[in-house]
Amino acid sequence: MDRVVLPRPVFERIAAGGGSPEALRFLQRVARARAVVLVRAVGDEAGDDDVASAFGLLVEAHERAPEETERVLRYPSIGCWALYALRSARAGNPAPARLMTGVAAAAAVRAGIPCPPIDDALLLPSLGYAVPGPGGRPRVVRPLSSIRAHGLHLTFDDLDPYAFVPPDAFPANASVLSLRGEELAHWSAMVGEAARILSRDHPDFHPEIREAFSVVVPLATRDGGPLSGSSRRTFGALACTRPDDPVTLAETFVHEAQHAKLSMLTQLVDLIAPDRPATLHYAPWRRDPRPATGLLQGTYAHMGVAAFWDRRRRLAGTRAETEAAHIRFCRWRDAARDTARLIAAEVPLTELGRAFLAGMNRTLDTLAARPVPPSARVTARAQATRHRHRYATP
Repeated sequence: MDRVVLPRPVFERIAAGGGSPEALRFLQRVARARAVVLVRAVGDEAGDDDVASAFGLLVEAHERAPEETERVLRYPSIGCWALYALRSARAGNPAPARLMTGVAAAAAVRAGIPCPPIDDALLLPSLGYAVPGPGGRPRVVRPLSSIRAHGLHLTFDDLDPYAFVPPDAFPANASVLSLRGEELAHWSAMVGEAARILSRDHPDFHPEIREAFSVVVPLATRDGGPLSGSSRRTFGALACTRPDDPVTLAETFVHEAQHAKLSMLTQLVDLIAPDRPATLHYAPWRRDPRPATGLLQGTYAHMGVAAFWDRRRRLAGTRAETEAAHIRFCRWRDAARDTARLIAAEVPLTELGRAFLAGMNRTLDTLAARPVPPSARVTARAQATRHRHRYATP
């Protein structure tokens, strides 16, 4: 893998809470380069003839149709699968590496080149499930659905076990939700409307989100509660439970884009010095105390959420919607500012970490200077006090 150099302007824009489409494309290149290194390592180290043969097909597909093959290599699940497969192979379990057959077949199908016959159902990442067709060639019978709306192009992936996180890291209280029929129509409508809201009302966030996400993984929780997430292992994917409100879904896109940017940035630079033993801190948005890395992640994400609600309070339609937006803005602005101060005082930051926090604080100071109606400020502070009394560590 070529040496990766993080441009200083990209670092500074991300620290301020933004990043620009160019910064997101830089992070995409980093994720793609990492995935390619891992895939090559799986091909070299799996010690399995089928895996080696499939890797040869993948190389051929890239030589003959590089653009189509790159669509597979850039798919968010590929790097996640390759890392899991490599670790499994080194531990003596070659089974996960055999998905290389599906990866190579997906590239071959996209590239329009001959693919060896298959004898059973096979997952083709980025395409869907295939079964043996004429001559045993893969024939996709359960394609992934996708949506294009207001500049966003998103694939709904309810099939790939690596689309969000590897199987051994999946949230214990959640499972992937199958999207068919009316359920798919609902998700498509909600995502389309959220894309419209972001495109129309949030010109600062929309271009970033357009570059940040290409996959949505639908989730269901055991208790029916909301859940969303993104992972450094699957840059480009957002997982969330069933959306019932397009504004809240738009907020989720903003929230997870912040996490995704910071997660990829911290693959390149250290912002926090080693903390042994790890200290846990109260987080105003969580029920559990967080280590320093989690606290920085949450602070950065909620700085973005506060900026989202700052914009929405000027656009809300009814008086009740406007008041709710004022409250959310004040709640998350103050929470992010308070935790940024805590990080400065208690978290061991590197030199780059201090520079990153300084960039955050400039944005938070700008948000803090914006007025909030007294009634909304009182309500937001009451919510913060109740949360601290309930969840802060004694």
